[in-house]
Amino acid sequence: MSMPLLAPCLLLVASLAYAAVEPDMQDYAQANPINTDGSSAIYRVELPAEVYETAARYDLGDVRIFNQDGERVPFAIQRQEQKKVLKTAWFDLPVFPLRGNVEKLADDQSLDLSLGEDGKILELHYRGNGATLNQDQNQYLLDISGISQPVDALEVIISHSNEEGYLKKVRLESSNDLNYWSTLVDGATLTELSYGTHSLKKNQINLPERDMKYIRFSWLDDHEGLRISNIRALLKTAHHENHYRRSSVTGTRSEDNENIYQFDLGGYFPVEQINVTLPDDNTLIDAIVRSRHDQDEKWRTQYAGLFYRLNMKGTHLEGEPISVRLSRHRYWELEVKSSDSIGSAMPELHYAWQPNYLYFLARGKGPYLLAYGNASAEPPEKPVHTLMNVLGSDREQELVQQASIGEPTILKGESALVPVKHFPWREVFLWVILLSGVLVVGLMSYKLMRQMSQP
Repeated sequence: MSMPLLAPCLLLVASLAYAAVEPDMQDYAQANPINTDGSSAIYRVELPAEVYETAARYDLGDVRIFNQDGERVPFAIQRQEQKKVLKTAWFDLPVFPLRGNVEKLADDQSLDLSLGEDGKILELHYRGNGATLNQDQNQYLLDISGISQPVDALEVIISHSNEEGYLKKVRLESSNDLNYWSTLVDGATLTELSYGTHSLKKNQINLPERDMKYIRFSWLDDHEGLRISNIRALLKTAHHENHYRRSSVTGTRSEDNENIYQFDLGGYFPVEQINVTLPDDNTLIDAIVRSRHDQDEKWRTQYAGLFYRLNMKGTHLEGEPISVRLSRHRYWELEVKSSDSIGSAMPELHYAWQPNYLYFLARGKGPYLLAYGNASAEPPEKPVHTLMNVLGSDREQELVQQASIGEPTILKGESALVPVKHFPWREVFLWVILLSGVLVVGLMSYKLMRQMSQP
């Protein structure tokens, strides 16, 4: 073989040697059967939780699809894109204070309401013994009869003189005729507290969807020093909720720092929301949450701020879930920055995630097999990605069918998750090719110099 042909031949041998490393179906830890109805060329399944728990790679690069003959099938993993078109509007509501207990008026007392033809409250006034009617305002009547669409939430604007803030419970009731009332929200919490440089304010009450014209607002706690200055209604004209799966894990205290608590999610879940449940009541901490793929990677900050668990006179309040950038990180930590500890019990990390969709071409005979969990597998080529981009959302509904996925079965088991050290054929052949190229160039230069030196 001539020297100029040596390098291409070695490159071919190197590529064949490297391609042979691709694991077979039985080399994966687990698999789920996939059944199709044979009516489409492209199918879709939602990845089960076992895939995230068993996969050896955070990017799910060790996931494969096999047909009945054990042949690999082209596929692509796509994130569930939830389109949110959300338009909101706030409306100031007519608010009518109710003095005393309007359901227990004496015989010589009455509450007169004047309504318009559309049900709108035009006028409200009391008659009778003023000694009872001039009590503190414990209830308010809200008129939403002029709003044609459902009210999603109420925002209560409260002015107060208490330097420590407040934490109070309220009840909301609904009615269509001002005679019969039903509970709408019972025990909602309104609060405004301060902690160091941080402030905590919750003055919005989410409402269930219900047909109603009037809302009755009632204080359930002592509200001395608090005054409602305005109440607004929140309207959402379009909204699409994400369908999250929610899980939690209990933390362990770090051996190096007693103010750090570590969490292992047990898999590479695509986390989008987090929250921390503190073990004891009346705990409020300033903390930092970080995450990373593996034990050797640097920590990445996901959130810095307050976490709290308050219980004041039977009123319980915890923080809302916190949105974070999408992370397939398995390891998380909570570092308490404030001087107040959280006690001896361990906190819990709650996380929300959306399963990805897997699209595959129905090539070969079914049923198909979703295999995953191999520490030696490399990410495959994904020709289906181009096809999915061409299809778009409209064509996807037309051409893509839903497949059904069965329960997981063990293939090679946990031994597939242990990295296997292969001889580095690819690197060796690349070096051989490089050195061969240098040798070829050297020989050609030597021959050229000899030819030039001859008379």
